[in-house]
Amino acid sequence: MVGKKNSRGALSIVAEEVKESSGCIRRGRIHNVAETAARIKRLVLELQNKLPNLRIEKVYIGIGGQSLRSIDHSEVRTIRADAFVSEEDIQLLNEQCKIYRPEMSDVLAIAPPVYYLDDKRTSNPVGVSCRRIEARYKLVVGQPIIRKSIINSIEQQAGITVAGIIVSPLALAEAILTRNEKELGCAVIDFGAGVTSIVVYKNGYLAYLGVIPLGSDLITRDLTSLRLVESEAERLKITYGNAKPNENQEGSISLDTVDGIGTRKINLSEIHMVVE
Repeated sequence: MVGKKNSRGALSIVAEEVKESSGCIRRGRIHNVAETAARIKRLVLELQNKLPNLRIEKVYIGIGGQSLRSIDHSEVRTIRADAFVSEEDIQLLNEQCKIYRPEMSDVLAIAPPVYYLDDKRTSNPVGVSCRRIEARYKLVVGQPIIRKSIINSIEQQAGITVAGIIVSPLALAEAILTRNEKELGCAVIDFGAGVTSIVVYKNGYLAYLGVIPLGSDLITRDLTSLRLVESEAERLKITYGNAKPNENQEGSISLDTVDGIGTRKINLSEIHMVVE
């Protein structure tokens, strides 16, 4: 997907292309580096053909694979008795957080922190008198191999510069949630093919992010137990799949047999049972 900003900073999409990721992406992570690089090259070439007056040199990569999760981290500063919290204090806390490296994990995103002045929570600490300020952060982390695989497949093999890495579950939540929804508390659950991501907000701040290795592909595979090829199982899942069917969704459907000579019937209740 290619976009551009106008004079007001609003983004508009100018071109898009889609490539199947089966065989090279598993559970949201790069599985086959060489094949991933080849498909990205073809994808960029097709986009470039749609935009002859532009040259695509850098890309932002969205990630949402297994192992992504949020962890807690705090930074603390002591304030002089005759001083107030300044913008510099806030900046120093943020800089300290950026250099923190959790063991066996790679920090992919840092959510805005919750501030505590002398152990009392506040949303706007600048200009307030206190002796101690604490910033409690939510860090989104993942296995280091995620970033390495992206750099290897896109920069080293596809020859395209990675401008930045975006945590897809966070980007989705930012796109669809309002400030009031975050304040009241809510969750965004994204059911993907290989993984499902969960993002929770409370009192306006990120409270939890996690990705579990469970997606709709598992339903497709389970439906093949009804003597269906995978493509047919996927079609029936999309067309008839329902975890809570009503009376109007009962009955049966006719399908071609595998050899293509005859037909057979399958009860919709069997499909619903597998989906449920």
